[in-house]
Amino acid sequence: MVLAAAFIAGPWLQDEEAPTKKPTGSIEQPRNPAVGERVEFSGDVQHRPAGYAVWAFVRDVDGGLFYPKYSPCTLQGGEWDCAYLRVGTKDTLDKQSDLHAVLVDAEGAAQIKDHVIDVEFRKIENEGMKALPPGAIVLDTLRVTRVS
Repeated sequence: MVLAAAFIAGPWLQDEEAPTKKPTGSIEQPRNPAVGERVEFSGDVQHRPAGYAVWAFVRDVDGGLFYPKYSPCTLQGGEWDCAYLRVGTKDTLDKQSDLHAVLVDAEGAAQIKDHVIDVEFRKIENEGMKALPPGAIVLDTLRVTRVS
């Protein structure tokens, strides 16, 4: 009798107890680590948790600050696209930056939006974000060098 109950309940318990798959993803563009001021930034994502969006960040390797793109990347199926991402300034030729593809939830997106409002509308100097938003999941990172 116990064995029969375990057999009948088995499939439902397994579904509820099945571990969620870890989100993964990769950067497919740019393919070359030598980049210009604007670079196509796109890739793929698997097992994206509900409520999370892909955001792009540029991190100055020397300064360590994170500069977010001002809007989330577009998602179509398992592919994300951030169109063109700005890497550095004229003064940053031959400097290295890390491009980060990051999953961010609604709370993290609000933190990014607050940063963007401070920079664009309140004219607070854009020194970047000191860290990624809490709960952010880094999908992939690519080190690039600004050459033009």
